[in-house]
Amino acid sequence: MNTQQFEPGDQEGSGDGGRERRYVGYLPGQTLTVEGTWEGNGLLTARSCYAGTPDDYKASLARQPWLMLLTGIICGGLGITLLGVGFALRLLGT
Repeated sequence: MNTQQFEPGDQEGSGDGGRERRYVGYLPGQTLTVEGTWEGNGLLTARSCYAGTPDDYKASLARQPWLMLLTGIICGGLGITLLGVGFALRLLGT
């Protein structure tokens, strides 16, 4: 359903004679991994789509907890640094 399609530009008032183009969807032969629930009768309810192989998708899922931990450490460090700067400015009376 999401194969690559061509959408022509606006024909009126575009100034370029309607030469704008936009391609939407997935390229032919591009691997798409879909995580979802098979409902039967040809119906699949997708929870997420990943433009890559199933192994790449599993690898990206395995990295997510570590990236969240790293983000939390960076945000926590920034918060503590700003707290220290605020405390120092309070002591200096600025």
